[in-house]
Amino acid sequence: MNIWNNVLAFFKRFFKIEEGGIVPTPIPTPTPNPPDMGVYLTAAEVKAKLKFQLSAKLARDVKIYLPDPTYYCPSVQYTKKVLAESNLDKYLYSAARFDCDDYAICLKAAFAEDAYRDKVRRAPHAMGIVWGLLPGPHAINFIINDDGIVRFVEPQNDLVFLPRETDTGIWLMLA
Repeated sequence: MNIWNNVLAFFKRFFKIEEGGIVPTPIPTPTPNPPDMGVYLTAAEVKAKLKFQLSAKLARDVKIYLPDPTYYCPSVQYTKKVLAESNLDKYLYSAARFDCDDYAICLKAAFAEDAYRDKVRRAPHAMGIVWGLLPGPHAINFIINDDGIVRFVEPQNDLVFLPRETDTGIWLMLA
């Protein structure tokens, strides 16, 4: 009998009993710090934005891989916050051992870690790696921010910029 009293007491604490029935107690949801509303896009919407905004820069046989169904587009301010918190600045460039593609992979990982750590977002960042003539053979990162604009990020110095006229021949993009 004592067990049933404990179960009954639990449900009385968990639910507010009001006139007209039982109402569940609301559970407050945390907000990101700093506040960042962001925008969510489907993989198809991300791909469409990449193709439209980078159309003149894409190679004829470009491959775009977006394995997740939904992507989160952070503000430019939040993007810069994640860049400032990454520790890529401490690594020195080393040809073939830690070069441009390694920097780009590590920066993608920093954004993946941020999305996981946040526990509020429901999707990874609309951020990935781009290979092309940027302006020579190079790998950097791309990001789509909450304003819908595709930007490039140079992971070796955290520079965020709009695609340049000299950025062409993009043959691979993946998020």
